[in-house]
Amino acid sequence: ENRYMKRLSEAEFRNKITWMTFILSCLVVMIHSYNADLFINGEGTGVFAESVKQVQALVSLAVPSIAVPGFFIISSYLFFRDVSWGEIPDKMTRRVRSVLIPYIVWNTLYYFLFIVVSRIPVLSSVAGKGMVVFSLENLADAIINYTYNPVLWYMQQLILLIALAPAVYAVMSNLWAGGAAIAVLLYFLGKATVIPVLNLDALLYFSSGAYLALHGRRLAEKRDGDKAVSRLLKWAVVLACVLLCILMFRTTHRYANFLTAVLYGLLAPVTIWIALPSGRLPAPAPWMKESFFLYAFHFLIVRTINKAASLVLPHTAGVALILYFAVAAAAVLLSWGTSEFLKRKIPPLWKLLSGGR
Repeated sequence: ENRYMKRLSEAEFRNKITWMTFILSCLVVMIHSYNADLFINGEGTGVFAESVKQVQALVSLAVPSIAVPGFFIISSYLFFRDVSWGEIPDKMTRRVRSVLIPYIVWNTLYYFLFIVVSRIPVLSSVAGKGMVVFSLENLADAIINYTYNPVLWYMQQLILLIALAPAVYAVMSNLWAGGAAIAVLLYFLGKATVIPVLNLDALLYFSSGAYLALHGRRLAEKRDGDKAVSRLLKWAVVLACVLLCILMFRTTHRYANFLTAVLYGLLAPVTIWIALPSGRLPAPAPWMKESFFLYAFHFLIVRTINKAASLVLPHTAGVALILYFAVAAAAVLLSWGTSEFLKRKIPPLWKLLSGGR
């Protein structure tokens, strides 16, 4: 039956998810590898320097609206895939271990790390947070507002969205009500509507992932066809999606259009998913399997290396470009190495940091 439906097997689907989350995590790393502010100063630095600045700026503009929406969509898809009313409480309980506890532990560790680093003169200048003082109020702020690891804003929003999962399911489980709700969200986002605490665009991506899991699973988990015409059709769709993404991105930044921004955020990660081979992906390498740890840990690595390097290396565009890619590779390898060390030497801490993944 699975072959007749041309659906991915569970192992193939999980394999593709691993590839997708690794790609999205690497995109997040590239955002924070930005170093033009440290190495390319002033005006009139030449064509090459301006090109490096523009490339890094383009990545910083284009990639956030691919990676983070992609994580919201995948997280939601996995939550609502094969779910029923009776299973939602259990899924929410499991997310306490896999999302809430790691969020608290990571933010707490970063807070205490900055307390220590701020008291070491050389490292304090790299950290750039001044003297960090311990207090319960500051600890609460570090946990709630991800003060010392800004990339964890995504997890804060995800925690809020998981708390809303029953309401999301109630609406999205109905084909027409779910579609209408997504249209309403798009309308308010087009008006740049802001509500307290929760980001409406995050709610849109989360709701869209739920809608896809509940009504579009056959399409999302479709196996690539073997015939040439099927492959041609797939790449025609990918090309059309890429062109649409470029159009939306240009419209967003030329006219400050928030509606095209969120549509770009929806379409871009979906385009990557379609482009990835379905059923033909090789098994991911070990260093590709800890995407969450990479996401949570990388900011410390890339910013520390870039800032430390800026203190000792020449401030040139060439150095900036080499480091831009080198620190991204270092983040992947150091995150993997650290995760392997924790698994073997401090398993309880690893379980807390990884959420049991």
